[in-house]
Amino acid sequence: MNASTNIDAGARRRVFTVDEVLAMQRTGVFEDDEKFELLEGELVLMQSKLNPHELYKNNLVRAFYRLLPDHVAPWVQATLYLRPNNAPDPDIMLFPRGRSIETLAPEEVYLLVEVADTTLATDLGVKATLYARFKVAEYWVIDVSARRLVVHRDPDGDVWREIRVFGADDTVAPLAFPEAAVRLADLEY
Repeated sequence: MNASTNIDAGARRRVFTVDEVLAMQRTGVFEDDEKFELLEGELVLMQSKLNPHELYKNNLVRAFYRLLPDHVAPWVQATLYLRPNNAPDPDIMLFPRGRSIETLAPEEVYLLVEVADTTLATDLGVKATLYARFKVAEYWVIDVSARRLVVHRDPDGDVWREIRVFGADDTVAPLAFPEAAVRLADLEY
């Protein structure tokens, strides 16, 4: 039985801040191999990644390293600190090289990418809302099972003014780097 089904819907929950979670990490509260994200103040355990997830992620990072200018850093699984209560770990994050992750402002991020094999609802729901609210310029969700790319652009409050869906054979580039065009079909092998 899922543990969350045993918790009374009216039960009080403890909401954490980024700074509290960082302090807990520094003092060894968590095991080194524990993977989690802080979303809206709640610690969310991350699932193991399946092979298609890793294939898309790794091939996209390789493509970005080839296609992007040198002043852009494509980071994998780096935490984006959205104080006070959020610290998601997008699969790929593009931002200016030389910037510290802990002080990186969300507006400085060129692109966030999530690869969704088991997390599609979260990636298109709470994370899309969160990234819009913090004014990340562009957000992509690779839907592994449907072989599609959902591109979010032009954040406005908690929503995106533009959301487009691209198929596996469509070519898509980040707005900030039109020379870095990719196709999902090219990332599948």
